[in-house]
Amino acid sequence: MYRILILFAFLTLFTTTHAEDIWHRLDQPRVDASFWDFFEVEGKTYAWLNDGLFEFTGEEYIYIEDPFFQDKGTIYSMRVENGKGVMSSDSGIYYLEDNEWNKCENITNEKKLESLYFLGNKIVGKNEWGGNFLYSNDFGKTWNYLIIDNDTTFINAMYLQKDTLHCKSAHRYIKIYNEGDLLVHHTILVKPPYHFECILVDDTTLYSGDYEKGVYKSIDYGESWFNIYPGGRIKSLTKLDNILYIATEAVGIALYNEDDESLSKKNLGLPNTQLSDFYLLDGYVYVDTWQGLYRTNNEMEGWEGINYQSNRPVCFDLTKDGDRLFAVISNNAFKTSTDKGKSWNNLSESLYKEKMSFWFLRIENNLMLAYQFYGGLVQISEDYGKSWRVMHFPGTRISQFSVKDMTIFNGRIIISLIGILYYSDDLGENWSMVEDENIVPHLTSAIKFNITDDKLFLGTQSGGLLYTDKKGTDWSKFDYGDSVLNKLKIKTLKVYGNDYYIGTLDTGMVKWNSSTKEVNWFSDNLSSYGPVEDIVKLGNNIVVKTTTNVLISKDNGDNWESTFFDKGGNLSNLQLIDDTFFMGTWSGIFTTTFEKLGIVLTSVEGEPSFNITTAYPQPANDVLRIELNNSELKYRILSTEDITIYDANGRLLANQNITIEGNKELVWLCKDVPAGVYFVSVAGGKSIKVIVN
Repeated sequence: MYRILILFAFLTLFTTTHAEDIWHRLDQPRVDASFWDFFEVEGKTYAWLNDGLFEFTGEEYIYIEDPFFQDKGTIYSMRVENGKGVMSSDSGIYYLEDNEWNKCENITNEKKLESLYFLGNKIVGKNEWGGNFLYSNDFGKTWNYLIIDNDTTFINAMYLQKDTLHCKSAHRYIKIYNEGDLLVHHTILVKPPYHFECILVDDTTLYSGDYEKGVYKSIDYGESWFNIYPGGRIKSLTKLDNILYIATEAVGIALYNEDDESLSKKNLGLPNTQLSDFYLLDGYVYVDTWQGLYRTNNEMEGWEGINYQSNRPVCFDLTKDGDRLFAVISNNAFKTSTDKGKSWNNLSESLYKEKMSFWFLRIENNLMLAYQFYGGLVQISEDYGKSWRVMHFPGTRISQFSVKDMTIFNGRIIISLIGILYYSDDLGENWSMVEDENIVPHLTSAIKFNITDDKLFLGTQSGGLLYTDKKGTDWSKFDYGDSVLNKLKIKTLKVYGNDYYIGTLDTGMVKWNSSTKEVNWFSDNLSSYGPVEDIVKLGNNIVVKTTTNVLISKDNGDNWESTFFDKGGNLSNLQLIDDTFFMGTWSGIFTTTFEKLGIVLTSVEGEPSFNITTAYPQPANDVLRIELNNSELKYRILSTEDITIYDANGRLLANQNITIEGNKELVWLCKDVPAGVYFVSVAGGKSIKVIVN
């Protein structure tokens, strides 16, 4: 399309590895891509999907083979006319000059410009979520704020009709247009004070959608208004012939017929999910949903999906149960793999058909909890996802932002909402509210549950770390004996022996020893990669996952290497199966191995975190088998020197005659040992009493 200047930048932390050689994206079943936006560029229509930029013909998507766009993350808006243009993306704001994109110097990508339009010799736009109105006199090189009534104008909605921009700001309706080289405006105070979310102009008729009160119409450009649709939560408006299309959060798509002023609904074929914007193209109305793009016209009863198949699905969450992986894929419910991601199956055909997107998943044995962010639904399955039912909480309307985290602790379901902690012992049939005064004041700032060291921990932003060992009803403040640590905003926690590894929301990672009370702060640069969300310790190796990277230290945290380089966006949970790591991201699922990361396993000596679970038969005559059930053990090399056996008088047995099977079971040939009571331990961990006849 254009000759493009390609720039690459690499962020380092002490050492930068060749991340593209360490992690590779798994080949996965093709799934429906996530639709983001449409752009009109020099008479052509382009769509931004999670796979990149595509030309849209109305019938199909054609991928734009241009590394410039592939390297920019999400594109929020773009407008090009006659060789001039502006693009807003995750990587910054760019302007087009002499067929090359150049980065703007006086505006940052934090503005995330949207609704870009050409207005005469100017380019105008606004930043997202009802932000400032900005305009450029030099085709995007520099930007200025529009000042109205001595105030920087905040625009909720804007619509270009011919040579005039129609805008809504707070309680004002604003017309903006050119007079010569000047940008001028005309303001009308809207009474009563409607809170318009969207705006549409059709020749001399003005429509505005109010979030609470419905759709209003004006035939005198905002001087007077009357309500034509009483329903609320209006998201977008468009008009095809004499039919006004109204996208709502509550009832889907509503239609208003201008001829007979009648109202109807039109939802056949649409998924039950969040609706966003309308687009009008070649006699069709397109609607953007979180399950893809759909279209209709005035001759069709319902909607048809415009499908696109992607090899890079958005993975909102990745978790495991034993050696089984579960991926929460955008628009495609759940997928599962039992062969380390080589092949994937749909976990639930019913959910797959409905294309229900979930944002996180929790599993314990066959019990599964899933949270649907848009719609605010928490669902439960008792059969590994074959069937699902919605859980309802007493007296509480669950909004799409209410659930902070959820977990399963000792068979009890516990869910943290904004300001409330619920638990259920009967699989969600009945719920009780936790009223412990130690935790209730901090629930609004709750971050994440962590289960470790046989306790349930809850990190908060205002109350430090809270814990319980009584199924979540009685909570205590965890005291490190250090005033600074007690105030940490804790995201994740892992316990290895006496060492507590603490990942924080904004200050990196710290290690605290519960025996010596020693505190070890790791590199401050860790915090530059965002909150520390996952920690795995493998001997002298520490693997840390933040919101943007996976880092490794091979010397207990003295030095760190950045291993993950992916411009695709957010990272979800890091999972470990055998010697293989899996990482879910918004651009697919990636994997790597110990060998590629350069991880060398070490002895368990000096790390007393391995306990014996059982010994049989007892009493033993010739052979005693001793089992260890600790998931971390398989990442260490267990040797006979790590095993100690004492008799009842405290004497250490020198010739133990012990062998190790599969690095998890000890076999003691005890036929020549005197009868009596003995105590066996591994790496200084808790000992177990055994009896020999």
